[in-house]
Amino acid sequence: MPPIIAEPKKITVQLAEINGKAKEYHSEHYATLMKKLTPIRKEFPKSKDNEARKQMAKEEFSAWTSYLDERKSVLPKPDYEVDQKDFSLIKEHFDRFKDRKTHAIKSEDLVEFHYDFSRKFKFRIPLDPKNMQQMIHPHFGYLTNF
Repeated sequence: MPPIIAEPKKITVQLAEINGKAKEYHSEHYATLMKKLTPIRKEFPKSKDNEARKQMAKEEFSAWTSYLDERKSVLPKPDYEVDQKDFSLIKEHFDRFKDRKTHAIKSEDLVEFHYDFSRKFKFRIPLDPKNMQQMIHPHFGYLTNF
């Protein structure tokens, strides 16, 4: 699994990557992205035609979107998630509980919202294994996070 937190890079290295002039990139996906984007980024300021600029912007946006999808597919999938049934229940309850003007719940009412939901419906609470370990193991608990 690739590291999530990387060492900070010098600004000159970052600029070389952004401009497509780097000798090496942090991933093969990013290198492919920069090969697609470098010509677009060079051509965009030169172009005066608005339609051509819109097309270039769409191409860059779609390239970034596909890059993010590729990187997301590499990440490990969590072994916990909210069931669709529970999600629809909480969405329906939220719609009843929210403020009709702002379509939001005030922060001071959020605890009451969760209490009311848990009182009316039974649901499975998804727990990240790391959080479960912190709750159970004495050396990984909340006391070590001070």
